[in-house]
Amino acid sequence: MIPLCTSEKGVPLARRGRYGLPVDPQTLVKMLAHRPGRLDTIRRLVGGVTATELRRARVDQPTLDALAEGVHDPDSRVRWWCVQLLDHLDDPLALTALTAALGDPVPRVRRNACHALGCLACKPSWDGILPDAATDKLRQLAEADPNAKVRAEADRALGRRRGDAAP
Repeated sequence: MIPLCTSEKGVPLARRGRYGLPVDPQTLVKMLAHRPGRLDTIRRLVGGVTATELRRARVDQPTLDALAEGVHDPDSRVRWWCVQLLDHLDDPLALTALTAALGDPVPRVRRNACHALGCLACKPSWDGILPDAATDKLRQLAEADPNAKVRAEADRALGRRRGDAAP
């Protein structure tokens, strides 16, 4: 876990906004829709932005819950970024949320969810076991998604799971 310094009231300082006021994880997730300040928002949510930092990312339950709920946000940018960040977490709730994102109406979000469910490199401590629903949905996408990039990424994710392709 990447340690976060906390205030005397136990609120992680990384989650403090302007003037030191606490910012809850749900608000931070909504802020992912806005490019200005996005990197700071990501740091506040998961503790880093580089691939190396993200591979070590661990989040508390309120943050995990907010990211999981974010895959259902009306704004596709929020959904995409939540999938992107959940990709680096090996928690069962993250896998459930990523499975839900496979049904997103936006191909870019579906493609990212496919990657996240097949990428062992992004989650080095993950055992690679997917819920049956995720494997079934990946198979459906690989065979019949209307978007060629989604089909290809779903196929790659299934191949990585079988050990047929490099991560």
